[in-house]
Amino acid sequence: QFTPDQDFIVKPQSAIHGLRHANLVLARVKPKLQNRKQALPGVLVLFDTSASRAAGFKQQVQRLGALVAALRKAHGDSLRVQVACFDQVIDRIYEGAASGFGPKHLERILTRRALGASDLHGALRWAATQKGAKRLLLITDGVRTAGNTESDRLRLAAMALKPTYQRLDVVAVGGIRDDALLKRLARGNLGEDGVVLDGELPVATLASRLGRTTRSGLAVSVAGARWV
Repeated sequence: QFTPDQDFIVKPQSAIHGLRHANLVLARVKPKLQNRKQALPGVLVLFDTSASRAAGFKQQVQRLGALVAALRKAHGDSLRVQVACFDQVIDRIYEGAASGFGPKHLERILTRRALGASDLHGALRWAATQKGAKRLLLITDGVRTAGNTESDRLRLAAMALKPTYQRLDVVAVGGIRDDALLKRLARGNLGEDGVVLDGELPVATLASRLGRTTRSGLAVSVAGARWV
């Protein structure tokens, strides 16, 4: 009756940590990092309601409610949440304390249905105009069918979020999704890199990962090496 709260790690049994041939060395390097919790004072959730999300839409909406509840449990009732649906237009569903987000808001999303085209670029530009949240969470498959669909234009839109948001995270959903694009949006554009999480993970795991710090761009140097 125990559910682990992190990955189970098996230490390698071999004493070999690298390979060498002539002047080339292949080595495993593991940085020493602390798995720290990060405060989450406010988050804007952009929830994809385009037609590609129609399959299992009710279950996705229920998981959205469960995720907000899990974030509230982890970060307290003071957590501020904004939830907006996007397809070819934006529909703000809720803004306020996480404790106030409930069944009536989920029902409104279900009534809206997943019928539209996906203008992800427009959703990012809209998010840049919003205030009150330092974190942006995309729940989407990354498939674009409206607006500017080029990945470079989308990354520019993500970079334009920098004055407002410190980090952009993604919960990737659906059987067909553009993981490469979602990683480009989450990393290298804002003050901190975000995570791209599989939407099939338990909501408690999603909430835990979203509440942790990230580290990127770690420099590796080896004395005497010409390149690393």
